[in-house]
Amino acid sequence: MLIKNYLKSIEKELIDIDEKIKKSIIQEISEHLDEKIEDVKKSKKVSELSPKRLRKILEEFGEPQEIAGEYRRQLSEELIAVRGTKKSSKKQVIASIIALCVVLTLILVIFTVVDINDEKKDDKTIIPGKGLEVIQVGDDLDEVKDVFGEPEYIVDSNELIWVSYRYEKGIDFLISNTTDKIVEIRFNSGFNGALANEISIGSILDDVLNESGGAKNTVQANLTETTNVLLGSDRVLYEQIYKGNLTAYKFVDAKKGILYWFDLDKTVTQIVVFRPY
Repeated sequence: MLIKNYLKSIEKELIDIDEKIKKSIIQEISEHLDEKIEDVKKSKKVSELSPKRLRKILEEFGEPQEIAGEYRRQLSEELIAVRGTKKSSKKQVIASIIALCVVLTLILVIFTVVDINDEKKDDKTIIPGKGLEVIQVGDDLDEVKDVFGEPEYIVDSNELIWVSYRYEKGIDFLISNTTDKIVEIRFNSGFNGALANEISIGSILDDVLNESGGAKNTVQANLTETTNVLLGSDRVLYEQIYKGNLTAYKFVDAKKGILYWFDLDKTVTQIVVFRPY
Protein backbone atom coordinates (compact mmCIF):
# COMPACT_ATOMS: atom_id res chain seq x y z
CA MET A 1 0.00 0.00 0.00
CA LEU A 2 2.89 2.40 0.78
CA ILE A 3 4.41 1.88 -2.67
CA LYS A 4 1.03 2.18 -4.38
CA ASN A 5 0.24 5.46 -2.61
CA TYR A 6 3.72 6.79 -3.38
CA LEU A 7 3.30 6.10 -7.10
CA LYS A 8 -0.16 7.67 -7.07
CA SER A 9 1.31 10.80 -5.50
CA ILE A 10 3.92 11.06 -8.26
CA GLU A 11 1.21 10.49 -10.86
CA LYS A 12 -0.83 13.36 -9.41
CA GLU A 13 2.19 15.64 -9.57
CA LEU A 14 2.54 14.78 -13.28
CA ILE A 15 -1.06 15.65 -14.10
CA ASP A 16 -0.06 17.93 -16.99
CA ILE A 17 2.26 15.37 -18.62
CA ASP A 18 1.14 13.43 -21.70
CA GLU A 19 -0.64 10.25 -20.54
CA LYS A 20 1.56 7.84 -22.51
CA ILE A 21 4.72 9.39 -21.18
CA LYS A 22 3.34 9.60 -17.64
CA LYS A 23 2.47 5.91 -17.77
CA SER A 24 6.04 5.11 -18.83
CA ILE A 25 7.43 7.20 -15.97
CA ILE A 26 5.31 5.48 -13.33
CA GLN A 27 6.10 2.04 -14.75
CA GLU A 28 9.84 2.71 -14.74
CA ILE A 29 9.79 4.06 -11.18
CA SER A 30 7.71 1.09 -10.03
CA GLU A 31 10.15 -1.40 -11.58
CA HIS A 32 13.19 0.27 -10.03
CA LEU A 33 11.52 0.44 -6.62
CA ASP A 34 10.69 -3.26 -6.90
CA GLU A 35 14.34 -3.99 -7.72
CA LYS A 36 15.52 -1.92 -4.77
CA ILE A 37 13.10 -3.67 -2.39
CA GLU A 38 14.23 -7.10 -3.61
CA ASP A 39 17.89 -6.12 -3.16
CA VAL A 40 17.22 -5.02 0.42
CA LYS A 41 15.32 -8.25 1.14
CA LYS A 42 18.26 -10.32 -0.12
CA SER A 43 20.82 -8.29 1.80
CA LYS A 44 18.81 -8.57 5.03
CA LYS A 45 17.81 -12.20 4.35
CA VAL A 46 14.11 -11.55 4.93
CA SER A 47 11.00 -12.33 2.90
CA GLU A 48 9.19 -9.08 3.70
CA LEU A 49 10.23 -5.56 4.69
CA SER A 50 8.68 -3.71 7.58
CA PRO A 51 6.68 -0.52 6.91
CA LYS A 52 9.52 1.40 8.58
CA ARG A 53 12.08 0.09 6.08
CA LEU A 54 9.74 0.70 3.11
CA ARG A 55 9.17 4.27 4.25
CA LYS A 56 12.92 4.76 4.50
CA ILE A 57 13.42 3.52 0.93
CA LEU A 58 10.73 5.92 -0.33
CA GLU A 59 12.16 8.82 1.67
CA GLU A 60 15.59 8.20 0.16
CA PHE A 61 14.13 8.00 -3.35
CA GLY A 62 12.64 11.47 -2.94
CA GLU A 63 9.42 13.36 -2.33
CA PRO A 64 6.86 12.98 -5.16
CA GLN A 65 6.98 16.74 -5.73
CA GLU A 66 10.77 16.61 -6.08
CA ILE A 67 10.64 13.71 -8.53
CA ALA A 68 8.09 15.51 -10.70
CA GLY A 69 10.05 18.75 -10.47
CA GLU A 70 13.24 17.00 -11.56
CA TYR A 71 11.50 15.74 -14.70
CA ARG A 72 10.18 19.19 -15.53
CA ARG A 73 13.61 20.75 -15.13
CA GLN A 74 15.40 18.25 -17.30
CA LEU A 75 12.91 17.29 -19.97
CA SER A 76 12.41 19.31 -23.13
CA GLU A 77 9.23 21.24 -23.74
CA GLU A 78 8.12 18.43 -26.06
CA LEU A 79 7.37 16.28 -23.01
CA ILE A 80 4.80 18.70 -21.61
CA ALA A 81 1.36 18.27 -23.15
CA VAL A 82 -0.04 21.76 -22.89
CA ARG A 83 -3.78 21.87 -23.21
CA GLY A 84 -4.92 23.05 -26.62
CA THR A 85 -1.76 22.08 -28.53
CA LYS A 86 -1.72 19.40 -31.17
CA LYS A 87 -1.00 15.83 -30.20
CA SER A 88 2.65 14.74 -30.27
CA SER A 89 3.75 12.55 -33.12
CA LYS A 90 4.66 8.90 -32.54
CA LYS A 91 8.35 9.72 -33.11
CA GLN A 92 8.19 12.56 -30.61
CA VAL A 93 6.60 10.29 -28.01
CA ILE A 94 9.26 7.61 -28.53
CA ALA A 95 12.02 10.21 -28.33
CA SER A 96 10.47 11.63 -25.17
CA ILE A 97 10.27 8.19 -23.56
CA ILE A 98 13.93 7.56 -24.37
CA ALA A 99 14.82 10.93 -22.83
CA LEU A 100 12.77 10.03 -19.78
CA CYS A 101 14.62 6.75 -19.36
CA VAL A 102 17.94 8.59 -19.47
CA VAL A 103 16.78 11.09 -16.86
CA LEU A 104 15.35 8.32 -14.68
CA THR A 105 18.62 6.43 -14.85
CA LEU A 106 20.50 9.54 -13.68
CA ILE A 107 18.05 9.99 -10.82
CA LEU A 108 18.42 6.34 -9.83
CA VAL A 109 22.22 6.58 -9.89
CA ILE A 110 22.04 9.57 -7.54
CA PHE A 111 19.50 7.71 -5.38
CA THR A 112 21.75 4.66 -5.15
CA VAL A 113 24.80 6.72 -4.17
CA VAL A 114 22.83 8.62 -1.53
CA ASP A 115 21.30 5.37 -0.29
CA ILE A 116 24.71 3.73 0.12
CA ASN A 117 26.12 6.75 1.92
CA ASP A 118 23.08 7.00 4.18
CA GLU A 119 23.30 3.30 5.02
CA LYS A 120 26.92 3.76 6.05
CA LYS A 121 26.09 6.79 8.15
CA ASP A 122 22.94 5.28 9.68
CA ASP A 123 24.58 1.98 10.53
CA LYS A 124 27.50 3.57 12.35
CA THR A 125 26.26 6.64 14.20
CA ILE A 126 25.19 5.86 17.78
CA ILE A 127 22.35 8.09 19.00
CA PRO A 128 21.95 8.33 22.80
CA GLY A 129 18.48 7.31 23.93
CA LYS A 130 17.68 5.79 20.53
CA GLY A 131 20.37 3.52 19.07
CA LEU A 132 20.94 3.81 15.33
CA GLU A 133 18.95 5.59 12.67
CA VAL A 134 17.92 2.23 11.20
CA ILE A 135 16.98 0.46 14.46
CA GLN A 136 16.02 2.03 17.76
CA VAL A 137 14.88 1.35 21.30
CA GLY A 138 11.17 0.53 21.11
CA ASP A 139 11.40 -1.38 17.82
CA ASP A 140 10.52 -5.07 17.84
CA LEU A 141 12.34 -8.28 16.92
CA ASP A 142 10.91 -8.35 13.39
CA GLU A 143 12.39 -4.91 12.76
CA VAL A 144 15.75 -6.07 14.13
CA LYS A 145 15.71 -9.00 11.68
CA ASP A 146 14.62 -6.67 8.88
CA VAL A 147 17.76 -4.60 9.39
CA PHE A 148 20.34 -7.23 10.40
CA GLY A 149 18.96 -10.55 9.15
CA GLU A 150 18.72 -13.69 11.24
CA PRO A 151 20.49 -13.47 14.64
CA GLU A 152 23.55 -15.53 15.48
CA TYR A 153 21.64 -16.80 18.49
CA ILE A 154 18.72 -15.92 20.79
CA VAL A 155 18.54 -16.59 24.53
CA ASP A 156 15.02 -16.36 25.95
CA SER A 157 14.55 -15.87 29.71
CA ASN A 158 11.47 -15.09 31.76
CA GLU A 159 11.80 -11.31 31.45
CA LEU A 160 14.18 -10.62 28.59
CA ILE A 161 15.18 -11.97 25.18
CA TRP A 162 18.86 -11.60 24.33
CA VAL A 163 19.37 -11.30 20.57
CA SER A 164 22.99 -11.43 19.46
CA TYR A 165 24.85 -10.23 16.36
CA ARG A 166 28.10 -9.84 18.30
CA TYR A 167 30.44 -11.95 16.19
CA GLU A 168 29.60 -10.41 12.84
CA LYS A 169 28.45 -6.89 13.73
CA GLY A 170 29.47 -6.25 17.32
CA ILE A 171 25.85 -5.56 18.36
CA ASP A 172 23.34 -7.29 20.59
CA PHE A 173 19.86 -6.43 21.86
CA LEU A 174 17.78 -6.94 24.98
CA ILE A 175 14.07 -7.26 24.20
CA SER A 176 11.30 -7.25 26.79
CA ASN A 177 9.39 -10.52 26.97
CA THR A 178 6.36 -8.52 28.10
CA THR A 179 6.19 -5.85 25.39
CA ASP A 180 8.34 -7.53 22.67
CA LYS A 181 10.15 -4.18 22.29
CA ILE A 182 13.88 -3.40 22.43
CA VAL A 183 14.90 -2.05 25.83
CA GLU A 184 18.68 -1.96 25.23
CA ILE A 185 20.96 -1.82 22.19
CA ARG A 186 24.52 -2.78 23.11
CA PHE A 187 27.57 -1.96 21.03
CA ASN A 188 30.62 -4.13 21.63
CA SER A 189 34.09 -4.82 20.32
CA GLY A 190 33.78 -5.28 16.56
CA PHE A 191 31.36 -2.39 16.08
CA ASN A 192 33.39 0.33 14.37
CA GLY A 193 30.86 3.15 14.57
CA ALA A 194 30.79 6.05 17.02
CA LEU A 195 28.66 8.76 18.55
CA ALA A 196 28.49 12.12 16.80
CA ASN A 197 31.15 13.34 19.27
CA GLU A 198 33.43 10.48 18.04
CA ILE A 199 33.27 8.49 21.29
CA SER A 200 33.46 4.80 20.36
CA ILE A 201 34.64 1.38 21.51
CA GLY A 202 38.26 1.96 22.50
CA SER A 203 37.81 5.56 23.67
CA ILE A 204 39.23 6.44 27.07
CA LEU A 205 37.32 7.26 30.26
CA ASP A 206 38.51 10.87 30.51
CA ASP A 207 37.24 11.62 26.99
CA VAL A 208 33.84 10.11 27.77
CA LEU A 209 33.55 12.17 30.97
CA ASN A 210 34.61 15.35 29.18
CA GLU A 211 32.09 14.83 26.40
CA SER A 212 29.37 14.00 28.94
CA GLY A 213 29.93 17.03 31.17
CA GLY A 214 31.82 15.13 33.85
CA ALA A 215 30.75 12.72 36.58
CA LYS A 216 28.46 14.17 39.25
CA ASN A 217 29.38 11.37 41.60
CA THR A 218 31.93 8.53 41.83
CA VAL A 219 31.06 5.45 43.87
CA GLN A 220 32.66 2.11 44.68
CA ALA A 221 30.16 -0.73 44.27
CA ASN A 222 29.95 -4.51 44.07
CA LEU A 223 28.96 -6.37 40.90
CA THR A 224 25.23 -6.32 41.67
CA GLU A 225 25.19 -2.63 42.58
CA THR A 226 27.18 -1.70 39.49
CA THR A 227 25.23 -3.84 37.04
CA ASN A 228 21.84 -2.70 38.32
CA VAL A 229 22.91 0.93 38.88
CA LEU A 230 21.72 0.81 42.48
CA LEU A 231 23.79 3.80 43.64
CA GLY A 232 22.52 6.36 41.17
CA SER A 233 22.17 6.88 37.42
CA ASP A 234 22.57 10.62 36.77
CA ARG A 235 26.16 10.84 35.47
CA VAL A 236 27.47 8.45 38.10
CA LEU A 237 30.84 6.75 37.68
CA TYR A 238 30.93 3.27 39.22
CA GLU A 239 34.19 1.66 40.29
CA GLN A 240 33.31 -2.03 40.40
CA ILE A 241 34.93 -3.93 43.25
CA TYR A 242 35.10 -7.73 43.43
CA LYS A 243 36.82 -9.50 46.34
CA GLY A 244 38.56 -6.27 47.26
CA ASN A 245 39.92 -5.64 43.77
CA LEU A 246 38.91 -3.05 41.18
CA THR A 247 37.64 -4.99 38.14
CA ALA A 248 35.86 -2.48 35.87
CA TYR A 249 34.36 0.98 35.50
CA LYS A 250 30.85 1.96 34.44
CA PHE A 251 29.59 5.44 33.67
CA VAL A 252 25.82 5.98 33.49
CA ASP A 253 24.05 8.99 31.98
CA ALA A 254 20.40 8.02 32.35
CA LYS A 255 19.02 11.39 31.29
CA LYS A 256 20.62 10.93 27.87
CA GLY A 257 19.89 7.20 27.73
CA ILE A 258 23.45 5.90 27.47
CA LEU A 259 26.05 4.10 29.58
CA TYR A 260 29.62 2.92 29.08
CA TRP A 261 31.62 -0.04 30.44
CA PHE A 262 35.41 0.30 30.78
CA ASP A 263 38.18 -2.18 31.48
CA LEU A 264 40.99 -1.65 34.00
CA ASP A 265 42.85 0.45 31.41
CA LYS A 266 39.86 2.82 31.42
CA THR A 267 39.06 1.96 27.81
CA VAL A 268 35.47 1.66 26.56
CA THR A 269 34.53 -1.99 26.03
CA GLN A 270 30.78 -1.57 25.60
CA ILE A 271 28.29 1.23 24.90
CA VAL A 272 24.66 0.65 25.88
CA VAL A 273 21.75 2.73 24.66
CA PHE A 274 18.35 2.73 26.39
CA ARG A 275 15.29 4.93 26.77
CA PRO A 276 16.24 8.04 28.79
CA TYR A 277 14.86 8.36 32.33
